[in-house]
Amino acid sequence: PRHLEVGARAGRAEVLAGLQLAGPDLAAGVAIALDREPVAAVAREVLAALGPEERCAGCRTRVLGRHLLRTHGLDELHGIACPRCGRILRSYWRYGEAEGLEALAPIALRLGLVGERAAALAGVAIGFQMLPEERAALDGRGLLALVEELYLRPCQVELPPGALRLAWRGRELDLGAPLPPAGTVSLRLTEAAGTTEEGLLELLRTRIERRFRPGGVGAPG
Repeated sequence: PRHLEVGARAGRAEVLAGLQLAGPDLAAGVAIALDREPVAAVAREVLAALGPEERCAGCRTRVLGRHLLRTHGLDELHGIACPRCGRILRSYWRYGEAEGLEALAPIALRLGLVGERAAALAGVAIGFQMLPEERAALDGRGLLALVEELYLRPCQVELPPGALRLAWRGRELDLGAPLPPAGTVSLRLTEAAGTTEEGLLELLRTRIERRFRPGGVGAPG
């Protein structure tokens, strides 16, 4: 096809060749095409097939893993999940220019291949990606569990039980109820926390920044 050509990219230790658009002006046409469901369905199938082959201990079989940007906005952690049961098969940080599955993450989210939910801490939105089925079933307890798993625990921040709550438009949410269908909920601290939302945000930022220094905090699971 005249709109495609073979191009080259400088890899870490070699030159990589592959198909690319003949000109950057064609990218807008691709974006428009992805809004059409027949094209989007093919794109989802292709992206799902690009995942690395992994063994899922839960499913007890080998699967093509689904890439997730497990969290972003404060820290940034990638992961590979089982597309069948959602189990996180491995997590990793990536620094530098996004390549491969990481570069395609915005398209996967746009196509609905992955789902995302956000929570704001002191005005900073923190995103959490998961399978679409998990996103639809996520309640307040599940969202707080992600905050615990990906931020509090690896940053060695301990809060009293019940000190971290969720609010929506100024109203505290029932943690066992489904989350509002869209938008960003807010993370709130009770007086038992001994700090403010702003104080917690600054503490997390500091410990994330010091992660790879001697004696720094560890990695999320």
